[in-house]
Amino acid sequence: MKEILVIAPTKGTYEKSIHIVKKNKYKTIDVVFGNLKEGIPLAEKSINHGTRIIISRGGTYNMLKATYNIPIVEIKVDAYDIIKSYKEVKNSNEPFGIIGFNNVIYGFDIIEEILNKKITMIEIEKEEEIYDAIEKYRKKGINTYIGDTTVAHIVKRLNCKGILIESREENILRAIQQAEQILEATKDEQKRRLQIEAMTDFVHDGIITVDKNFKITLFNKSAEKIFGIKKKMHFIIML
Repeated sequence: MKEILVIAPTKGTYEKSIHIVKKNKYKTIDVVFGNLKEGIPLAEKSINHGTRIIISRGGTYNMLKATYNIPIVEIKVDAYDIIKSYKEVKNSNEPFGIIGFNNVIYGFDIIEEILNKKITMIEIEKEEEIYDAIEKYRKKGINTYIGDTTVAHIVKRLNCKGILIESREENILRAIQQAEQILEATKDEQKRRLQIEAMTDFVHDGIITVDKNFKITLFNKSAEKIFGIKKKMHFIIML
């Protein structure tokens, strides 16, 4: 398994990510398709096989970030992505809504000001809220919704029109480059840690260091002898 995994929640994001990885000949990156809860088992399997960093967007990014403590890099949705999706409804006089997690719909209010067009913003915090939210606003006469993959699926079931927000290649590439930088920094940090471990192994005193979560990060050979515990064992000091 590669050290970086892109979990693409939309078909467009998946295809663009594959193209970027091939074009730039990235050797450390895998790309899979998975939206929201589908992404969790994909991430779990990948992490268990050595993945250090995950890239995703929208609600899938939020869910992964809340679940894992490894670096999760976000594919940003910017004004250009928003404007592109808006083009499909700009000539319509019908009301429409934007529905999604904050990191997906952020910025549509700016378009509302610029174009002087009323846009109904519907922010959700959980996937389960989407259906009820659309039902609520459908009764108010809104039958067209711009949003992420899950929104597009649900509005179709409710006989409404769904317009998918896709990410541009530039934003996907930017996220990949950020992940590569994090990976390089992580490797440098690991190299420094190994050098420190090698030096402390020659010290006669027992040396133990912990991180902010009280997880042991350094356990030299003298500490092994004192406590009778090998440093390969992972444990947490309970206060």
